[in-house]
Amino acid sequence: MEGAMIIIVLGMHRSGTSLVSSILHAMGVCMGDPIHLERRDPQSQPQGYWEDQDFVALNRQIIKAAGGHWHNPPTRESILRAARRWAPEMEALIAEKEEGVRKINEAGKALTGAPQHIGWGWKDPRSCLTMEAWWNHLADADVRFVRVRRKAPAIVDSLILRGEQLGGLPAGEQAESWLPIITAHENRITNFFIRSGKAEASVEAHFEHLVRKDDALVPLTKIATLLGLEGEEFIEAIQRGMERIEFRG
Repeated sequence: MEGAMIIIVLGMHRSGTSLVSSILHAMGVCMGDPIHLERRDPQSQPQGYWEDQDFVALNRQIIKAAGGHWHNPPTRESILRAARRWAPEMEALIAEKEEGVRKINEAGKALTGAPQHIGWGWKDPRSCLTMEAWWNHLADADVRFVRVRRKAPAIVDSLILRGEQLGGLPAGEQAESWLPIITAHENRITNFFIRSGKAEASVEAHFEHLVRKDDALVPLTKIATLLGLEGEEFIEAIQRGMERIEFRG
């Protein structure tokens, strides 16, 4: 497959993937339709989810067909089997996004002499579970990854605050049950990188570093470098990324 650079955000729910997706979009990566990206929850996600609902919908269908839910991750094998049913839709969606960015960039070049986007991508935490199935349609593309990490206790607190429920357990008793689910998502990412050999085409961004003003420059620099930005474009991308962050310290 030949085409634009593709950037995929991988990370557990409530780990900071929305923030990273918004940073990528600010740096010039088309992360989806603006209508999708602006979907938000006033309480749990006031700055928006920054996820392409077309990928969310397909990921949900695949995981459901595999007999599970992101709360109850299906096995790798069951997801790969289930994804065969959705292979035409997955292939078509990738082609649709590629063509959409191509048209936008052609229009941008006609108006300003420069493309609007340096690539495209998506963010959906369910991709931690389905990435290997998507890879069957992306192996020949220029795909790069941003892996988002956050400390597990903070993820648990954020999940509970959002109102996620596990087996009807009261909030105070859920933490221990969430930890294996977080571990399962992290292990799927690690195993995907091992099988695909794409670890070298990825960078890690830790949420705790991104939201601290004194630490944010390091992950932002890694992301801008992953995108191949240099010179003024690199500096401007870092500045735009900083503007997306609500710092906590």
